[in-house]
Parts: sequence; C-alpha cells; structure tokens
Amino acid sequence: GFYGVNAIFDPPVDISDGGSYNFTVVFVFSNLISANSENTFNLDFPMYPSLTEKSSVCNVTVVLPIEASYEGEPSHSFNQTTLGPYRVLKHTKAPLEAFVKDFAWLRFKHSDFPLIENEEVRREIILDEVGQSHLSDSYRIVNRGIKKLSDISLGLPRGAYQVSAWDTFGSLPASVEEKNVTTYTNVTVTLRGPLKMGNRGEFTVKYLLPRGTYVFQEDWRSFNLSFAMLERFHWTVKKLTVSLTLPEGAEFVQRETFVQGVNPTLVQKETFQEKAVFTIFNATSLHNLQFSVAYTYLIFWASFRP
Repeated sequence: GFYGVNAIFDPPVDISDGGSYNFTVVFVFSNLISANSENTFNLDFPMYPSLTEKSSVCNVTVVLPIEASYEGEPSHSFNQTTLGPYRVLKHTKAPLEAFVKDFAWLRFKHSDFPLIENEEVRREIILDEVGQSHLSDSYRIVNRGIKKLSDISLGLPRGAYQVSAWDTFGSLPASVEEKNVTTYTNVTVTLRGPLKMGNRGEFTVKYLLPRGTYVFQEDWRSFNLSFAMLERFHWTVKKLTVSLTLPEGAEFVQRETFVQGVNPTLVQKETFQEKAVFTIFNATSLHNLQFSVAYTYLIFWASFRP
C-alpha cells in the first residue's frame, strides 16, 4: 500500500508560465534497520517516492551513521562519496514512473551502533520557591541489536548538574561530563545488567538546572519558563510525557493555551499547587518540542503559607 500526503500552500504558489517551486516533505520510518551480527546491519527501505506523476529524474541519497562502512552488494547500484565522517551513497533514476513501488536493501558495518527502541520517556519538571528546576527523566527502552547493551549515553540540558542515575533497585553508575552553565552536559549510564536482544530496561536520570538559565522573572510576580520537552536525542520516542509542577502558591497564566504549539492533556489544581501534563506520541528530533510557560508567583508566598 501507499501513504499519501497532501501539501497545502498558503498562500497559493504560482508556477504558471514555466515557473517552479521547491518544497520538502519529511517521513519518519521505524524498524528499517535490523542487526545481522554484532557489528553488521541491514537497511531495508523504499527506494523511490511514489509520485502521482511521472518525474524526469529522481536522486536518491543514503547517509550512513558516523564511521560506518559500506559492506557487500546492495540491491541497487550506488556511487560512494564522503561528507566529513559520514559515508554517503547516491543513486539516480531517470525517468521515474508514477506510482513506482521498489524496495531496496544494503548492508553496513559499525563497531558501536546500538539498536535501541525507545518505548517511553517521562520527564518530570518541578520548580521550587527559589527558582531552581528539579528534573527527573525516566526511560523505558528495548535492545533490538544482537550485541548486549551495557550502557547508554544521553545528552542533558545546558548547565545540568548534580546528575545521578537510578533504577528500581537503587543508584546506578553514571559518568558525567559537565563544564559550566553555558555548556551542555553529557552522561553515560551503566545499566545494572547487560540487556540482551529483545530485553527491556528502565532507568531514571535526575539532575538540577541552574537558576536563571531557563526561568526568567519579568516583573515582581510574573515568571516565564522556556524549555524543551526533550532535547539532544536522535530516537523516535513512542510516548513522551512531560509534567510541570509549579512552586506552591504559583498559578499558570492562560492555562489552556499557555504552551506554544502543544496543549496540555491535563491541568491539575490542588490546594496550593498547580501541575500541567503534556503527552506526545511518536516524538522525533524533527518535531519542535520547545515550549514557553508563563506563571505568576509571589516570592514571599512561602513565608505567609497558610
């Protein structure tokens, strides 16, 4: 079968009298890469787009992972080039018939290419009374590679510190690379036991974010949090849940529409505290996951808490 897309141009595009217009359509496919051994992988993919009209030429480009090498004989002929650390494969089809359905495969080799299925990420953001942000990122992953998965590297937000890793049994070893509040923090978490192919693992990374980096005070009682629901990741996350808890006494401004592009799936208002929950399915790095939340808070509220 075919998946179709209808591109709507607003305002309309004028290509009369031999005019032209360039635009891009992006599709994200899952489960196209499979492990043939610990270090060799097969890529199965649709070779050409299925267009409703005949095209004079179609250029196909495959960019392999960094430091991957091209192995064996593919199903179609490719010309090999390099772009920095990337191996680039190119193929030209002229003409390309309408509604073509052609699948391709190739094999590549990589010494360290974990195949990870990210089933769910739960990010919890808690803002305290002094402007610090407490974050907890929980992951549920599945190892789809033949090679056992012993550790996993993650990118954390800029300025993250006091990083620790946990699972249901307690703390986990974590190697942290952090410099200052202006640089991003990296962490490598060692799992409690290696994950074999098809096994599932869960762990949590906790950390703090510096005051004033993401929360901005606009006046004596107005604040704004500018953040990303998830950043510096290269996976497809089947389910991404982000919860944001305000300090006691704070209130959201325009709580039904306060996030740019994403509306909360749930807003909870307790006696002294408000919490918003956002849920996104099949999130990728191509999505705009930046958001901005406005809230009001009296900095002296804690001193007069009922």
